[in-house]
This record gives sequence, structure tokens and C-alpha cells, in this order.
Amino acid sequence: MSSALFAYRWANRPSVWFELAAPFVLALSGVLFVGPEVLWVLAAALAAASFPRGKPVKRGDLVRGWNAHILRSVSVAFGDVLSLLPQGRPVHMRLTDPFRFAVAGVLARRSALPLAVLLAMAVPVLRHVFPVVSSAWWAGLGAYLAVLPFAGGLAEVVRIAGLRRWVPATTRSLKLAAFAVLGVAAALWTAATALLGLPFVPLVVPLAAWAVVRTVTRPDLDYGAGTAVDVGGLYTPVGLVAQLLRGPDLLLLGVLVLSYFHSS
Repeated sequence: MSSALFAYRWANRPSVWFELAAPFVLALSGVLFVGPEVLWVLAAALAAASFPRGKPVKRGDLVRGWNAHILRSVSVAFGDVLSLLPQGRPVHMRLTDPFRFAVAGVLARRSALPLAVLLAMAVPVLRHVFPVVSSAWWAGLGAYLAVLPFAGGLAEVVRIAGLRRWVPATTRSLKLAAFAVLGVAAALWTAATALLGLPFVPLVVPLAAWAVVRTVTRPDLDYGAGTAVDVGGLYTPVGLVAQLLRGPDLLLLGVLVLSYFHSS
């Protein structure tokens, strides 16, 4: 019920993200093994609060939503996953150095915070559901997925030449600044999962942060690179597959190594 109501509220795009906090409270109560009577009371209160309030939708919101829908459709059709990263919101901050630029990029995508919180509560539960899977896999994949949306600012600057010329910093300094800021975000997410019962794997923090940086700074896709191979019934260029795996390859290899040294 919590997941269904969360999806409903997320589809309605509330004006403020903390309107989604109620499903998190219900899910967290279930994780902490609260009594069934408390869960039913929370579920009833959440269901009553989730009904639409009849607020009119502004034309600008409709246009932005339609543009985002078209962008997602085209991105999925061409396999360009990075275009699905959330768009940034205005942030009142002077971008005088790469570090401030990285912080502004994270704050501008604060709408992705509910997803990170939801993953922080879901991953410890999944570990108990699948106990044979090493904790390093859950921690690494969860931290990567939770931090990836916050790297949209770096992705836009690297991929769009017009924006890149307005940032007075080298690409290397931008990557290092983003790695430091995203590392802090990954550390906070990992610490939250540790409080909920997931074993803490320290090396997952820099691994996930650098894998995200590697993912969002890859070059533009080349759809004619190399010989085509059959991938799930579709003929896909080998070079395109290699480009799509840039970033996740580092994460999977690193987590595979960590899983040998960290027991479940």
C-alpha cells in the first residue's frame, strides 16, 4: 500500500517534495516491525491524505511536463539514459569555483531526494529477502542509483558545448569536485542504510561516487561504432554497448571484488 500511494503521489507531482513523506513513514514503520494496529492507522491516514485536493494546474507546469515526456520517450528510443536525469531547479548561488558548481548541481536536483530515501529503506529489506547476496552488492548498487540523479548538472555541462564554455574550470577539476560532493552524498546514504540494518561497506562510497562521475562524463553516443551484434533480439553496434556500460562497468567490477572480501 505504501508503494502504491507513493507512486500515485509521485505521478501527481506535488509542488513540494515533503508531501511524499507520509509513505516513507509507513514503509519505515513496517521495516521497524511496528505493531499491525499502528500500521493500519498510518495507512488510513495516508489514504485520506492522498486524495487530490483539486488544485488547478498551471499552464507552465503542463508544458514542462509534456516536454519532459517527449524527452523521455526519445531518450528511451535511442538508448540515451543520461537524458532521463532530472532537470535542475534554480539555485541562488554564485558559481565561482568547481566545488560550488558541484554543490549547486546537487541542490538544484533536490527533487530526487525522495528516491534516495526510498532506496535507503528498500535496500536493507531486500538484503533480508535475499540473504545469499553479499551486502556489498546491495550497498554498491543502491548508492549508485541514489546518487546518480544528483549528477545531472555535471552531465549537462560535459555533454552540451554551449554550457561548457560558461563554466570557467577544467574538466578534470569539475570531475574531482563532483566526486567529492557526490562522495559525501553517497556516505550519508550508506550511513542511513547502516542505521536500518545494512552492514556498512566503507569502500562502496568512493566506488559509487566515481562510477557516477564516469557515467555522466562519457562522450556522446556513437550509433555507428563497430560491428552490430544481437542483443536481446536487437542488432546493436558493439561500440554502442561499450558506451552504455561506461560507468556501470567500474561499479560492477569494484563490487565484485569487494564481495569476495566482505561477507553477507
